[in-house]
Amino acid sequence: MVLKIKFLYLCTLLIAVLTSVNTYAGIALGQTRVIFDGSKKEVELSVSNNKKDSNYLIQSYITKSNNKKTNDFIITPPLFVMKGKEENLLRIVGVNKESLAKDRESLYWVNVKAIPSLSEKDKGKNIIQIAINNRIKLFYRPHKFKVTPIKAQSMIKFSRHGDKITISNPTPYYITIINMIVGKGKLEPTMIAPYSEHKIDNKKNYRGKITYQTINDYGGTSDVIKAGSI
Repeated sequence: MVLKIKFLYLCTLLIAVLTSVNTYAGIALGQTRVIFDGSKKEVELSVSNNKKDSNYLIQSYITKSNNKKTNDFIITPPLFVMKGKEENLLRIVGVNKESLAKDRESLYWVNVKAIPSLSEKDKGKNIIQIAINNRIKLFYRPHKFKVTPIKAQSMIKFSRHGDKITISNPTPYYITIINMIVGKGKLEPTMIAPYSEHKIDNKKNYRGKITYQTINDYGGTSDVIKAGSI
């Protein structure tokens, strides 16, 4: 009997959490990634509240890939209240660009946390409040490289060594690869840093012709790219 009560309690709690997530998922960002042109002082990112009757406290900040906050970029305003059906612009300002790499992109993360406000009718009740953190990549691009982003997409190299497939990125860009097909096998998506290699498991011994797609600067997908065979 005790176990049954605990089970019902956990189910009720799970339903409440899922309902809360659905309710508080009204904050949307205007893009899925940010490209910071090194020749500019700042870039803008739009934030909108798609819900009519929900207010949120919006907290925004920049982190490095290790999730630690950075002073290389600041967001203004860092904290503000967004009412129902409102839209606002966040300004991302580069304050320490001189110390960043000049020959390749640098990767950061934009964090926009939406903290829901408690309505008058819910005050005094036991309500689960969940803050939703919208997190997208910020690529700092120091200047125009000799290789364009479109050209870089087709410069990825593949090689096979035993049960590993090595993917090489000889370009100054971070490249996200999706829909990788080797022979009859599909590989997991991955992002490769500039001038680096990434090894993935090939325990099923996929071999043959290679095709893939990439994510472009606007968050869309490229055409299918052929990359020879392994």
